[in-house]
Amino acid sequence: MTSSVTGQILSYRFHIQRPV
Repeated sequence: MTSSVTGQILSYRFHIQRPV
């Protein structure tokens, strides 16, 4: 359960750090 949430947060933060 936590793994799924962590993956979602990582993808979210990664997108913000690297805006297209």
